[in-house]
Amino acid sequence: MNAIRTLFLLALAGLLAACASGGQVLSDADSRADFSRYHSFAFSDPLGTNRDKADTLLSQRLKASTARQMQARGFVYSEQAPDLLINFHARVVEHDSGPAFAPMFGYYGYHRGFYAGPAWGFGFDYDTYKEGRLNIDVIDAAQRRQVWETVVVGNAVRATGPRADAIVDAAIIKAFRKFPVPAPLAAPVSQ
Repeated sequence: MNAIRTLFLLALAGLLAACASGGQVLSDADSRADFSRYHSFAFSDPLGTNRDKADTLLSQRLKASTARQMQARGFVYSEQAPDLLINFHARVVEHDSGPAFAPMFGYYGYHRGFYAGPAWGFGFDYDTYKEGRLNIDVIDAAQRRQVWETVVVGNAVRATGPRADAIVDAAIIKAFRKFPVPAPLAAPVSQ
């Protein structure tokens, strides 16, 4: 019994880790951009994730997590003449998984009686699923051109509830691993 409980807990932990993994990340940078000359950043106004000129909860989470990643790389937040502007766009896309051969059981017929009764067999079942896409755009403010873009495919744009901050943070951390300016490595702890 303890072995089954242990396996269940390990599977649950793996599932939670997968949910907080941040998703798949695709990234692209302008090869002509010299990131060493950028020192400050701000957020676009309005953000693509805002509604009715107000910061949504998602916008607030994205800004907080992104600011931490930028500051860890030595950038300073400055609303007055920033070198870089950061914008977010989020959407949920519904996908069709395609036909799947599945067993079926139910009742057929529209008359009770002679033509109606239980039926079983196999058939095709169609399933859909929703996938969140988060775009992070980094723009050279002076030249008004994009210098870095990343797309995070996962649950960050649909995150709600008590784990939403952690899910969004995991997605931003994973996205910024591909940022052209790496975060400094943590100094080893001396004993």
